[in-house]
Amino acid sequence: MNRLSSKPKFDQRLTGSNEIDSQLREIMSFILRDFIQSWYQDVSSNADFINGFNDMCKSLINNFSENSKEVNWISFFTQRVVEDFTSHLRLFRHAELALRKKHRENPDICVTLESIFFEKENELEKDICREDVCSNSDKETGSIIFNNFTAFVISVL
Repeated sequence: MNRLSSKPKFDQRLTGSNEIDSQLREIMSFILRDFIQSWYQDVSSNADFINGFNDMCKSLINNFSENSKEVNWISFFTQRVVEDFTSHLRLFRHAELALRKKHRENPDICVTLESIFFEKENELEKDICREDVCSNSDKETGSIIFNNFTAFVISVL
């Protein structure tokens, strides 16, 4: 076959890993089939929207993959995650001590470890309290954490 007459080849890699790419492509095909094509076929037979959505997903995955390669994951997991986990444990211990103290002072008091924990977290964090996310599923998607995570993902892309 003449090289000049053949169609140009496009880089179809998403992440650079065939194993991951095949799984992601399968997930994308399920999403397209179950959540897009199921209603779009009633709207139009034009494939531009479907193709555009597919291209957007591929671009999003590719950008996420490329940008995640720039993150120092060793530092992230050995420092940031460890520091956050340690801080959480320290906060939990302070809440336990405060609960014991309150029960010693007033055995009839109706206070929970959870309420003290979130009170102490709010004191420590000032403007962030994860109580709603942890105890109210209706507020989970509108939470600061969800918004911060979404902002993080978008910044990585």
